[in-house]
Amino acid sequence: MTVNDSVKIIDRGYVFTADHQRRAGRFSILIRNDRIAEVSARGEVFKAMHPTAEVIDARGKIVLPGFIDAHIHGESVLLSSVTEGRPMARWDREADVRRSVEFLSSATPDELKDIYELAYFSALKAGVTTLAEAGWDRQDLPLNASVDAARRAEIRVTIALHNGDEVEAAPRLKHPAIRYAVSMPDEESLTTYNLQTTLRLARDHRWSVMLAHGETRKSHDILKKNFRKSLCQLMQEYGVFEYPLQLVHLAYFDDGDLEILAPSGTPVIMSPRAVLRKGTDMPPVAEFLRRKIPVALATDWGTPDPLANMRTFSDVVSLAGLTPPRPTDLLAMVTTIPARALGMDSDVGSLEAGKRADIVFVEVDDVRFASIARWDHPSAVLALLTGSGTSLRVQDVMVNGEFAVRDGHILTYAEEDLIRHGQELLVRMLGNRPGDQPAAPVPHTAEQPVPRMTVEEKDQPFEEGFRIVQKGSASEPGSGTVLPLKPDRGSGKELPKTVRKVFGDDEG
Repeated sequence: MTVNDSVKIIDRGYVFTADHQRRAGRFSILIRNDRIAEVSARGEVFKAMHPTAEVIDARGKIVLPGFIDAHIHGESVLLSSVTEGRPMARWDREADVRRSVEFLSSATPDELKDIYELAYFSALKAGVTTLAEAGWDRQDLPLNASVDAARRAEIRVTIALHNGDEVEAAPRLKHPAIRYAVSMPDEESLTTYNLQTTLRLARDHRWSVMLAHGETRKSHDILKKNFRKSLCQLMQEYGVFEYPLQLVHLAYFDDGDLEILAPSGTPVIMSPRAVLRKGTDMPPVAEFLRRKIPVALATDWGTPDPLANMRTFSDVVSLAGLTPPRPTDLLAMVTTIPARALGMDSDVGSLEAGKRADIVFVEVDDVRFASIARWDHPSAVLALLTGSGTSLRVQDVMVNGEFAVRDGHILTYAEEDLIRHGQELLVRMLGNRPGDQPAAPVPHTAEQPVPRMTVEEKDQPFEEGFRIVQKGSASEPGSGTVLPLKPDRGSGKELPKTVRKVFGDDEG
């Protein structure tokens, strides 16, 4: 220990480590600088050894590892307010949704930064200390906004790259808390050439691969038609399982696919709350559980709430007539398994020596929870949390050994500013029509779903597998629309297309 070391002791909390031993009980946590030094029942020894340490009294709180959200669309913190209650299949026919996407497609860099700050601080307040941003395709503007917001929120973010502008910009946007993944083109755009280009980029830059496919029967059928193979067969053929892989959605499989997936050990990233809100099909949960395929829970769309996601997943399993996962298994789905899915399991995801001091404190000291929470029975205490908890019960959040949320309040940003920015953005997005009184998204609400934002383009020159955009072209801000929806098949005018640099080679 050096003179400049910062030492903290978390004492008297009910701790769930989520480590391999799945320890639970009234442990103390010794933190040195940004890392956990020890977790044990030796709280008094810790205090004697470190008389000047800051002691944090965690009585009445459940202490957990920082939650990890393995898939979120930051812009959905706004869009979810207009898609709520509408199945995803109808979004292309909803004027409010189309108008909202148009707004995002021409939003300024400052507006985009406000959107991602709202999303990331909302995640932080829900106990999320690490997340994976799915991003969307609009040159490098969303990337820059996402990076700026992640730095402001001081959380770890893995950002998916969708086009050549982002690939060129990413190496210049280095930060210890920022990682990158290269996004595989969607089923309609995927070709042998851009698949290989994506893998080459991942290999050359040591990035992971984000593959968000098979969410709908239609997308599954399109890929089979184009390749005469299922997604799992295609991944096996091209060695995709050999890469660090974010495998998202996967609602449909052919015979034999799960026999390919299971031995790989690759976690499947699911968003049960988003699936129910979008009205899309639920992945084959029973088959995942039967084959012991790891499942990581994520937001996908809307405002994060890992505790509610655990409860929803358990309900889905119960409705399928299966035995719900044990509470410790549910906790792993928002901690250790998503850490593995993002290739960060050596650094985050559990409370054990050497890992980042990312810690969530959940308040249970009230009449609704206290009687069970004070009963020294780990299974009952964690079952209470996974069955009844929501992000509203997250009281404190520590990132790298420092508090970012304390007593339910964000410490690093004025919440009134976040709320005001959200209100202003919603008014602009919805057009401030008579009678519109949109409720601003607040940093601890529910969530919803988003498809990847892509757009078709043709007749552009190629370079290394990407289409090239000249500065000052029609792809610059405000000149076009990035639409995650199909054109309206009614009499309405189709929205204009934008041009940008993108992985791929649809020359034909």
